[in-house]
Amino acid sequence: MTLDDGNDFPGGGKARGAAFWRASRRRVAGVLLLIMAVAAAGPCCSHRSERVIESPAGRVGRASDLRIGTYNVHVKAHDLPGTVAVLKAMDADVIALQEVTPESAKGLDGALAGLYPYRFFASGLGIVSRFPLREPHFQKSPTGINGFLFAGIEHPRGRVQMANIHLDPLRLWTGRDLMMLPLQFGRNRTIQRAELVRVNENLAPGAPTLLVGDFNRVSDEVIDKLRSGGFTDSFADVMKDADGISTLHFSLLGMHFGKRIDFIFHDRHFHTVRSRVIPGLPSDHDAVVTRLAWDDAAVAGR
Repeated sequence: MTLDDGNDFPGGGKARGAAFWRASRRRVAGVLLLIMAVAAAGPCCSHRSERVIESPAGRVGRASDLRIGTYNVHVKAHDLPGTVAVLKAMDADVIALQEVTPESAKGLDGALAGLYPYRFFASGLGIVSRFPLREPHFQKSPTGINGFLFAGIEHPRGRVQMANIHLDPLRLWTGRDLMMLPLQFGRNRTIQRAELVRVNENLAPGAPTLLVGDFNRVSDEVIDKLRSGGFTDSFADVMKDADGISTLHFSLLGMHFGKRIDFIFHDRHFHTVRSRVIPGLPSDHDAVVTRLAWDDAAVAGR
């Protein structure tokens, strides 16, 4: 049979055969787009852990250590007590928050006042801290839909500059978004490159630095650039097969998918003592907490 003769299609005719072929191509294209979306999302079919995943005991901690956390609270989560319970379980000194709606910011600001005396929220991002925050300010992404929150942290060992980062995501929200997925991959890398440049422009050279947040990791380009620039991925530094542990979770066609997209990077002024991932329900993200020790040699030489 040749597709053009139409003889094997009910009703016959070339037009019906051509219509069948167009529909088949659409189905194939749909499957390919689904495969690309899954590839971007990460591993399939593992279950979301209900327990804390902690790195093996490593370096000995000290009282001066700094515990840093990041948690995307999820823009559609409306369970304030559940969110606060995760933040309490993190027990971090400073926590970077993403996808904080104005309503959530108001609720969290009140609920965390006793635990974190220093709090700042702006444009979907937040930082809550046990140490004073200096000059916290938000900056919009130059081309993406999110942005960055910068602040100085007045730790007893010295001031630390911190960037709470929410890099631009792939758009997977509508059918049109999925149809544009092949173009999005290149566009996403371009946007995230520009976002990393903007972050660097806001950092003081040589100062102790933390880059924390939801990196919406599609490729490893940004991760690799940070590593080549002297930053350490704290969780991967102490956890074997770190990328096998997802921090973002969602379901597609009844299957669970996940990927590690939430990061805590530090510069040479610190080293990682230990790191852990904490179950993040009611969010689709889990929380990440890292205990950092000051590197005495780096601090003395700065």
